[in-house]
Amino acid sequence: MTALELFNRVTSGPWNTIGKDVQFRVQDRTLFFQCSNGKVDWLRNFNFPKSVYKEMPTPFRAHSGFLAAWHDCRDIVMRYEFDRIVGYSHGAALALFAHEDCIFHNIQVDTIVFGCPRVFAPLPESVRYRFSGVTRYTSKGDVVTTVPPKSFGFEHVGREIVLTGSIRKEEVSWISYLSHHSPSVYRQRLAGL
Repeated sequence: MTALELFNRVTSGPWNTIGKDVQFRVQDRTLFFQCSNGKVDWLRNFNFPKSVYKEMPTPFRAHSGFLAAWHDCRDIVMRYEFDRIVGYSHGAALALFAHEDCIFHNIQVDTIVFGCPRVFAPLPESVRYRFSGVTRYTSKGDVVTTVPPKSFGFEHVGREIVLTGSIRKEEVSWISYLSHHSPSVYRQRLAGL
């Protein structure tokens, strides 16, 4: 399945809602997480780092809002069988937590994320290897992928593919054009791969 086909699936429903407004579904052995889609999601987007697990053998920190969303849905999501995880924006952050959880428990998955914010701050080398199966698509100039700031210690994980294709301004709103984060911008740039 192409990156564009996966993106089209992750930006369309239907969705299962669990916890405090986390949307996901499993389809064809792929776990999909929806982007921010409500007040709770947006409030979580502006939180600070905290330790990921209690009594971790190798401690590391993560964005506490995304971590709270993962804790809300983890027990239900991990009951499903999947080989691949896909997420966009807020859903990309959740996809990274699901990926890390799977690898920590020796479940092999491939993960593809689009427009992913920085989630972890900073990762020890002994944990970084868990994200070698992550492919991160970033639209050049996407503002969401620049937060939280590096100056707060946050960093990206996985292999990055930067999408640089042209954007047809007439097909997106001015805010979408300036942010380079909208589904329309990602679709246009993914179509050029």
